[in-house]
Amino acid sequence: MQARVPVFMFHHVEADDASTHRSALFVSQSKLHEIADWFLERGFESISVKRLAECLDGGDTASLNRKFVFTFDDGARNNFEYAYPLLSSIGCTATFYVPTDYIGMSSDWRKKKNRSFEIMGEDEILALSRDGFEIGSHGCKHTDLTALAFAELNRQMLDSKAVLSGLIGSDVVTFAYPYGLFDARVVECAKQAGYSAACSTIRGATQDSKHAFILKRIMVTEGTGSIRLRYFMSGLLDFEYRKEFRAAVSG
Repeated sequence: MQARVPVFMFHHVEADDASTHRSALFVSQSKLHEIADWFLERGFESISVKRLAECLDGGDTASLNRKFVFTFDDGARNNFEYAYPLLSSIGCTATFYVPTDYIGMSSDWRKKKNRSFEIMGEDEILALSRDGFEIGSHGCKHTDLTALAFAELNRQMLDSKAVLSGLIGSDVVTFAYPYGLFDARVVECAKQAGYSAACSTIRGATQDSKHAFILKRIMVTEGTGSIRLRYFMSGLLDFEYRKEFRAAVSG
């Protein structure tokens, strides 16, 4: 089963009056609002990755009609400060992917000091979950999972799931691959760990029930506008990246 459900990938959201956007991973609060409004004004509804996976697994194409998904990788505190209140005010949901070893701390996986940022704490993660937002795993250490020995790979899949599930009091069932890196071994490990789906960074808007562990996503930047959104929804993006998707599926 296939369904055109765009899954948008964000990392950082900042105030509109921020002096500069530090990188392409930062978008303003108004840009997030603009993207959401584009879909809401056209009769679309936001859903979580968990709900997307449930519908794909059940072959429920009707429930995926005119749906879209917002995802936020890395668990940055600015997601709680700027994305959470905005999404709550306009009736949108989202899935937040958190690397568990950094909860309540600062990131250290980027080499440059000015690229470090604060990660949400337990209270903030719990508040999101209690307000109906999905919490998903982004591993423990935000590392390239394909480079890990099986024991460490399995530990990161299981431990991150256990930490987050224990924190929010319900089972965490979706995963986002750090850096978008995965292979057949990582996918199989995610399945064995009890996840129901996982997000890649392969571009596209059409999701395939046979490949719920390679969900396509679309990265949003400050320059993403209505023309790009129409392009994303046209099917041309899937066609453009069809070889990348086929390689991932066959690999």
